[in-house]
This record gives sequence, C-alpha cells and structure tokens, in this order.
Amino acid sequence: MNVMRFGFPIQGLLLVAMALGSGCADRNKEITIALSATSLNFSAVYVAEDMGFWKDAGVHVKLDLNWPGTAAINAALAGKVDFACVPGAPLLHANARGQKLVAIANISDRMNAEIVLSPAFAERAHLRADTTVEERCRALRGARIAVDTPNGMPHSQVKYAASRAGLDADRDLVVTPIAYPAMLPALRSGQVDGMAAGPPWSTMARKEGLAVVIVNFAANDFPELSPFNNIMIGTRPGFCESQKETCRNVVAGLNKALVFMHERPDETVALLQKRFERLDPALVKEVFGWVLEATPRSAVIGETGFAHAQDFLIGSKVLKESEKLSSFAGIYTNDYAR
Repeated sequence: MNVMRFGFPIQGLLLVAMALGSGCADRNKEITIALSATSLNFSAVYVAEDMGFWKDAGVHVKLDLNWPGTAAINAALAGKVDFACVPGAPLLHANARGQKLVAIANISDRMNAEIVLSPAFAERAHLRADTTVEERCRALRGARIAVDTPNGMPHSQVKYAASRAGLDADRDLVVTPIAYPAMLPALRSGQVDGMAAGPPWSTMARKEGLAVVIVNFAANDFPELSPFNNIMIGTRPGFCESQKETCRNVVAGLNKALVFMHERPDETVALLQKRFERLDPALVKEVFGWVLEATPRSAVIGETGFAHAQDFLIGSKVLKESEKLSSFAGIYTNDYAR
C-alpha cells in the first residue's frame, strides 16, 4: 500500500521531515546575549564572535550592551534576550531569591577587579608595603567610592572588603553609582575618592596617577574566594531543553575561544585592540594578561566556584545566612559544555 511503501509509514516520514526542519531552524536561529558591562573580562565572548566560532557552529549571535549590572539577568528572565553574560555571584543571588537562571558555561574562574583610592585619600591611612589586607580595607572608611550600578558586582566587592575590616559599607563609606567611562573624570574632579572596577578602568586610573590599589581581587588578596565562578552564561529555565542544539553551539563557540586565547594570545590581543580601539594598545595587552590568568581552557562549571561565590555574597552581606543554598543543583548544567 502507498502508506507503507518502503516499509516506512508516511506519517513517519512527515515526522522525520518536521524534526529535520526543526533542527535546521534551531541551528540557524539568531540569538541574543546580554552583556552586563563593557569589559575585557568578557574577552572570550568577543573572541567567539570576532573569530567566527559561533558562526562556524551554525549559531548567529547578537551581543546586546544595553543591560548594565543585574539588568542583564532580568532581561534573560523576561525573555527579552536569550542569554545573559554575567558574574556568577549575582546569578547565584538571583536564584536564592527565586529568580531562576540556569548557568550553562563559565568563562572566568577568578574575580578580576580592583578597589582603588586617590593618592591623597590613601595617604591618610599611612599604608606601607607590608600592610595587611584588613588594614588596607580599613582605609575605605569615609571614602566616596564609584561603582557602576547599585548592588552590582563592584558594589558587592566594596561591601566584602569593608566587612573584612569590620566596616559597614552602608554606614562607614559612601557608594556612588557612576558609569564606567565617567569614573576617571569623577576621580580627576574630586567628585569621588575611589572606584571599584575591573579592567581596563581601574588600570587606566592607576596609569594616569589618579589612584593607588587598595584591594586587588585578581592578585589573590582573598584566597578564600578562589576558584570563583566569575563570568557565566545563563539562560531562563526550559530554554536549553527546547533548543538543545543552540545551547550546545553557543558553548562550543566559547570553548573554542577559550582554547584560542591560551594558544594564540598575540592574535587574541590584536582582536581585542580592534574592539577597544580607543584604548592604548599597550594597556589592552597588559590587561589581557590578567584576564588570561583567570581564563579556564574549558567552559565546564565547577561547584567549588559556586560555593566561594556564595561565601562572598554572605561576607558582603548581600545574601543572608537564611537564604543560603544548601545545594547548587538546578542552577547550572554541564550538559552543553562537554
């Protein structure tokens, strides 16, 4: 009979055709990744796009820079973007508060940020080369510190450093939200006494003589926080289950970028210098050296990094002990990273 020609039902052929069509649509779909900042910490994302690793994998990625700080998480949860590229601590915090975001990749396993103060303000603390981390953190008392957004990662880093010195960041210093490009002018004018930021912003402040380092998370000032799930790719629950090939291809592109960064650092620097063309090329090269040290060779997510991120949130008093997650199951998956 016609319906059973070649021993395969027509209905079966239709199902196969539909499945193949669905796979092709999934493979060629354009997806959007929200970035929470413009930072060299996201180098793996830039490399994956500029080297065409995502395109080669059959996924078309659009980077959206309009979601600073935790807004990127909210955009992913609301379905305004498909993925959010955000620090692991805010992602974990969102989950603890019931905003379920699932991490599928980790592209940085150490915090890469500094808290800096103007030389004039830092001089009051009489800091020396052998000054302990706690004493350096105590120098933050009374300072006006610029952060990119309230309750974002730099703000939490200020809170953590303050707590290590026995200070209350909400009472003993002033935190001022300022966009990254405006931080250096604010330091020059005396509008703020310091800033908390990742590369290249804090590096630029130091090189210009506007600031001295008080806390360097990249230099392992807080070894109890290493390793740390620092920069992650997250999406809303159910997205990857419905678009498995898309998620595999996104992570595959990132894995290629991570390996490329380690094996071809000079070419990576050249790519980043084009991205950050307004910066001194030598500065981009220097900062990339720091970024590379915090860059894993695989996007596989480790639970220890989440444990340290949770300790960081509790230490910075962003997360209450009563909100502490007893398990990290369900907030990440390595199904697409291996």
